Amino acid sequence: MAQNGISLQWTSKEIQNDKEVVLLAVAQNGMSLQLASIELQNDKEVVLQAVTQNSTILNPLSIIRVLAYFENGKNMPRETLQKCEICLKTSKQTFLTISNNFEGVSSR
Repeated sequence: MAQNGISLQWTSKEIQNDKEVVLLAVAQNGMSLQLASIELQNDKEVVLQAVTQNSTILNPLSIIRVLAYFENGKNMPRETLQKCEICLKTSKQTFLTISNNFEGVSSR
């Protein structure tokens, strides 16, 4: 896992629920968070490691979850908080761009 976090997808459910293995996987590739068990996808330490490695895995809902773990960012490492802020701004801009593209499109 330390060399290819995505290889988590070819492991058993038991391995996908092994916190030590999943921590190695997300430390190598934050995207492998989605391959972990649901329980570990909601684990504070695992999510933080994944976000620290790759903040692009965050969507607005997962950012809210991460911020909640850290009492709205008060106890969050500064670097991670900055990544969350960037992702929220990017998500907002993407939403506005998509919304603007639908202006003028008729709903026949």
